[in-house]
Amino acid sequence: MDFLGQAYGWQPEAVRQLPLHPFSPAVFNSPRPAYSQGWYRLAQSIAGLQNEQTDSVIEVSASSHQTRQLSATDMARCFDDPLAWLARQLGLRLELDNRLLEDSEPFETNKLSRYQYVDELVNNPANTSADQLTAEFLLSGELPDTPITRAELASWQEAATLLNQALPGGDEHLLACRVSLNEWQLYGTCYQHNETLVTYHVGQHQIRRSLKAWLTMLIANSQGISLPLTLHYIDWKKQPLALKSESYQPLTADEATAQLLRFIEAMKQIEAGPSLLYLAVAEAFYKYAGMNTDSDDWHESNEIAKRWHDITDSNNPYSKLGSNGYFNWFYNYIPPASQLPLEQLADLYCAFLGNFKRGRK
Repeated sequence: MDFLGQAYGWQPEAVRQLPLHPFSPAVFNSPRPAYSQGWYRLAQSIAGLQNEQTDSVIEVSASSHQTRQLSATDMARCFDDPLAWLARQLGLRLELDNRLLEDSEPFETNKLSRYQYVDELVNNPANTSADQLTAEFLLSGELPDTPITRAELASWQEAATLLNQALPGGDEHLLACRVSLNEWQLYGTCYQHNETLVTYHVGQHQIRRSLKAWLTMLIANSQGISLPLTLHYIDWKKQPLALKSESYQPLTADEATAQLLRFIEAMKQIEAGPSLLYLAVAEAFYKYAGMNTDSDDWHESNEIAKRWHDITDSNNPYSKLGSNGYFNWFYNYIPPASQLPLEQLADLYCAFLGNFKRGRK
């Protein structure tokens, strides 16, 4: 900084420390790689600073920040862990993006390899040879070369076959949905076949994947495609493997738009500061405390404090927030259940959880 000041007349008072890191490797791993949003915020700050110090005006196109594109996948990820989403918007990450390299042979298979194997067979069944893919995975060094591994690969191949049988083949059935709401543009993809929207996932089933499917249906419904949606997935916990499905009943275009706008407003709140609008919290309250939007009598349920304790129990390795690094980072204490946004949780999630409950098979 001294060199810049002496050589170029840099003004020390012009230096500002911004609470972000403009580099985000995850941005370049998505299907639509692009620059991190941190670069845009940094450029805005610099442009504003120059406007204050000079008479020249730097014009920034209004269209450059009018529309924000967001996928149903990203929206579901946001509500699965709002605090992690907020941290990433600030350019902060508590996870390692890259696994450490090891020269030892792994002892067992892993879920990431399973996901990649099945996803490749389902996404491109016509041009992917199962035998060739199996050979590539065995030579990758990610899996142990044992008879047990070969049996697991055969099981993964069976799972891909089950999913392919449930999905309509061919790109002609692929439906790309997109809707513009205020300054947001939401999009998702699914299949349309026999008056039904169809989607799937190849990973371990979690409720956030159900939320993604429901949001995808809402985007389609808001565009006048008033069709139900069926989500297919594999139950990896049971043997033999079984194909499971969930069905969601359609909403009118106005109802779907209203639901999407409610999620957009919640996302704005999440990105403005720490928020506890967790999907897992709403699921627990809906299931055990009778959460609903008809009355606030459920606010007095003893189950609220009990379930909140379970969700934040640091001694329970399966609790959603007990060992969550972002929760412990934003909150140096566990907020009491009385501080939870109960009414907002109900308004945001009850429509989904009610549809989800009725549609599950």
